[in-house]
Amino acid sequence: PGALPAGSSTSRRLGRFELRQLLGKSSRTMLWLAHDPAAGADRYLTLPRQQPADAAALEAWLRGARHAARLSHPQLLPIVDVGVEERWPFLAGPALAGLTLDAHLASGEMPSPVQAAQW
Repeated sequence: PGALPAGSSTSRRLGRFELRQLLGKSSRTMLWLAHDPAAGADRYLTLPRQQPADAAALEAWLRGARHAARLSHPQLLPIVDVGVEERWPFLAGPALAGLTLDAHLASGEMPSPVQAAQW
């Protein structure tokens, strides 16, 4: 299974999405800021760090993503799309204005616990 390139300033694409910036990653997932020309809007894309190994693994990832997308809570990002582009499954949500908690911490500004919880 392949991996998406990271860290360069050149424009990368994933299907219809233009990947603009890698915002963060965990041991299993990564979060990208991307532009969706079909929607005319920026999106946050959550993808696995590695492509699913086979059709069964892809279906399991999508099933879990669809379950997560049904959650509705004022402190959770709404999911507007669950899909696959170039064998990469993804969750897409609207990109929000402002900085991520990681960006705030990298700037040296320490948020209060209440601010951090709101982010």
